[in-house]
Amino acid sequence: MISIWFAFILLFVYGLCQYLIALWGESQSKTAKKVKSSATTYTLSLAVYCTSWTYYGNINQASSQGFHHIALFLGSSLVFILFTPLLKKMVRIKQAYHSTSIADFISTRYFNSQYLAALVSLLCLVGITPYISIQLKSIITTFNLLISSNAPQQSFLISQLDIIIVLLMTLFTIVFGVRRLDPTERHPGMMVALAAESLFKLLALLISGFIICFILFNGFTDIIDTVNHRIEFDPRFVVFSQTPAVSAWFASMFLGVIGVIALPRQFHVGIVECGDEKLLDRAKWMFPLYLLLINMMVLPIAMAGLLLLPEGSRGDLTLLQMPVLQQQAGIAAMVFLGGFAASTGMIMVSAMTLSTMATNHLVVPLIEMTPRLRFLRRYLLYIRWVIVTAILFLSLFYYRVIGDSDVMVKIGAISFVAMAQLLPAMIGGLAWKKGNLYGAMAGLIGGSIIWLYTSMLPSVIRSGWFKSDLLSEGPFGISWLKPDQLLGLDITSNIGHSLFWSLLVNITLYILVSEWRKITDKEQLDHTSKFLSIADGRKSDALKSPNLLANIDINDKYQLLLLFLKRYLADDKAEQKLALCWYRCGFNHDEPINILQLSQLRTTITNMLAGLIGMAAANRAIKSISLMSDYEHKLLADCYTDLLAKSQVSPDELLEKVDFYQEKQQLLENHAHLQDNAITELKREKEETLQAQNALKGLNEELEMRVTNRTKELTTANNELTHAMSELTNTQKQLVEADKMASLGALVAGVAHEINTPVGVVLTAITSLDREQKKLAALFKQSKLSKQDMDRFFAHTNESVDISLRNIDRATNLIDSFKQVAVDQTSEKCRLFNVSDYIDNILLSLKPRLRQTNQQIHVECDSNLTIKSYPGALSQMLTNLIINSVVHGFEGKGFEGKGFEGKGLADKTQGNIYIAAKLKHQMLYLDYRDDGKGLCDNGLGNIFEPFYTTKRGAGGSGLGAHIIYNIVTQQLGGEISIDEKLSQGLGFNIHFPVTGAGGS
Repeated sequence: MISIWFAFILLFVYGLCQYLIALWGESQSKTAKKVKSSATTYTLSLAVYCTSWTYYGNINQASSQGFHHIALFLGSSLVFILFTPLLKKMVRIKQAYHSTSIADFISTRYFNSQYLAALVSLLCLVGITPYISIQLKSIITTFNLLISSNAPQQSFLISQLDIIIVLLMTLFTIVFGVRRLDPTERHPGMMVALAAESLFKLLALLISGFIICFILFNGFTDIIDTVNHRIEFDPRFVVFSQTPAVSAWFASMFLGVIGVIALPRQFHVGIVECGDEKLLDRAKWMFPLYLLLINMMVLPIAMAGLLLLPEGSRGDLTLLQMPVLQQQAGIAAMVFLGGFAASTGMIMVSAMTLSTMATNHLVVPLIEMTPRLRFLRRYLLYIRWVIVTAILFLSLFYYRVIGDSDVMVKIGAISFVAMAQLLPAMIGGLAWKKGNLYGAMAGLIGGSIIWLYTSMLPSVIRSGWFKSDLLSEGPFGISWLKPDQLLGLDITSNIGHSLFWSLLVNITLYILVSEWRKITDKEQLDHTSKFLSIADGRKSDALKSPNLLANIDINDKYQLLLLFLKRYLADDKAEQKLALCWYRCGFNHDEPINILQLSQLRTTITNMLAGLIGMAAANRAIKSISLMSDYEHKLLADCYTDLLAKSQVSPDELLEKVDFYQEKQQLLENHAHLQDNAITELKREKEETLQAQNALKGLNEELEMRVTNRTKELTTANNELTHAMSELTNTQKQLVEADKMASLGALVAGVAHEINTPVGVVLTAITSLDREQKKLAALFKQSKLSKQDMDRFFAHTNESVDISLRNIDRATNLIDSFKQVAVDQTSEKCRLFNVSDYIDNILLSLKPRLRQTNQQIHVECDSNLTIKSYPGALSQMLTNLIINSVVHGFEGKGFEGKGFEGKGLADKTQGNIYIAAKLKHQMLYLDYRDDGKGLCDNGLGNIFEPFYTTKRGAGGSGLGAHIIYNIVTQQLGGEISIDEKLSQGLGFNIHFPVTGAGGS
């Protein structure tokens, strides 16, 4: 369809556009700020949910299962329509605890458990890394289809395409997503790029679907009528009239719910990158609308594919195969880029989130536990880069090993079921206060084991990786333990079967273990209450009391925290982060602080560090440095106890009142701050207006005076310039005429020299004839004249007459040729002439001047080439070119230069000059070159400038090339340029319009 290089150029252009969009999204322009903070951008970025599985796989699913694919997106839409409050709770918690990933979010609920975070991270790595291989497969397969008719199968680029794609995705992920260490610093550039990517893939799918339906067919009605007719005798079309199985339908709906809540990439885009929970109010209807639009063309395209494509064609390539078979290269390229966008968005965000989880919850704990590895704390950003690369190459390995096996076909749904194991701990932690770490760990482990047994294991066996009768007989022959019919439960959908049992075990263990192993630790219970209060929108910051004694030395804490942060950051970065925390707490280095302010400092430092290594690791790390001594811990507890005792209210009532008055105070402070800003701004604007008015008045007066003076100066300068231009034009015309006269003078000298030869021969012949006549007359007078003497005289007479006639004719022709050339050189008339003959005449006129040189002139021209143009201009142009070549290219003697400069090589007196002329499309193309010295860089840049010459002292006028340029561009109306391809010598490419009468 298209060449491999053009396909790579498409990818390069697409990548460059995405980079420029992301770069613009990072900028601080008004438009960029408005776009990156808009709800539309946020909603479109959520569409990273629609991967190649949506773009290509939905059509394949519709081709084999009819309307079944709708269930997945219906479930996803219902989450945003019905459960927006749940998503808002997650956003609030993310903002309060600086959650960097879904693993960090879940562990935060369960007292920042490092073990739970590590377990969630491992499950995500195992469940999502194979899912990335689907996207790689989609890119590679469609790329090969797009270039299959033009690229050799043994091409090195084709064989290594998967590695090239992985390297490209690695670069994209690092540049857009892992450029900074703190993932809680939002990535506006990446979000804008994802939004643009989502919009592009939507348009690509809709446009291609419209073309298929309304160009290849006569609209939707035509397709549906044709399918209805084919249903009667073609079993492939029966799926469009069947009702999907209820179990499979609800299983797919639930997978859709899982996808928008529990997938790591979706959690990052929807929760971590959400700067304001109000954005969800727009997304609750815009995101379902996007899903509706991107699925609108799926069924018509699937039907059209079955009607047009040969039986047995791959359903997942239907969208691309149709334009390829129709030889619609543009449409095929657009479809390919849309699928590429769908895949790359998922790969980039998934790799970024997985690398964050692996670094924070697997690598950082290992570093903390191993003293020899602690030097790596300051290289966490580079470790993330390495993990991104490792994840993508692991996906590539997975793709190469699995190929088109059953696992690859179902890996998308299998990954969704794996992520479903996070829901009980996540949703239960938000809704059930009694849920605890033990229940979450038990449920996650139990559900993951059931997922491996009922979902991954059957697919591996069906792929033929190892032989086993486990599916048909069960382990140890126990039939009720069959992986796909556990406890004898036969569900139509294998994915639905695995989803049911894994979640049942997960939820059951979560509830039972949480009830059995109740948490009694007061600190953990307080953490849970605070977590749930934040989720409900009741934020409780540290309480401040004016009566507390400020007796804690802040400088000691500063030095302790600075050394602590230098474990993970460079010295200057650590100082910047700590200074930011000091500013947020409102501390002064010269004043001691009280115990509640120290508690506030600890919370601020913990939240800041959570952005680097995750909340679980941050809590463990901050505890390791003993920021608060045992005495300070006791003092903090006494402070809260005393506060509750004096208030005579319950803790919950106290928190509610504090929240109310804090919110009220914050509102009042914000309102006062806004008023102060408004007053200050009005005063400033008034002062600036008065200053501007005074300055404008003075500028107007000054401007009037300057305009008057400047007008006089310009008038004088214009008159002087007009006079100078007139003199310059006259001088240039005189120099050009002088050049013509000089050429004409040289022509006259050549005429005299050339005619001298035939005239001399005639004179010799007549002199010899005269001598013979006198001898014959003497013999006649002496009566000694014989017949032999008469015969000899007649023979000599005939020879002399013949010689004279031929040489007189030669002289006549020379005179005619020289006359025509001379007339043409002084005339500007347009006439019809033979180009080949005229070039010969020009060379003949130059022959006397070239007689003492050693150059050979080679002419290539059709002898029948006749044109109507200006022969005088052609003569003057070629004469100047040849003389300049002889004088400067070959250092000929006796000629004066025209501004050419050599390259410093040794003199070259021998060489060749080549002239080629041809007619093409009423344009005469004249190529002139020599193999002489050529020009230096300075000469190339100034060759056509008037009066430029390097032989000024040797009599050069510098008008040679300039005259040639004017002749070609003005008189002939053509163009002239230097031939830069020559490695030696100098060449000119000339072409100008003519009226051709013959030749080619």
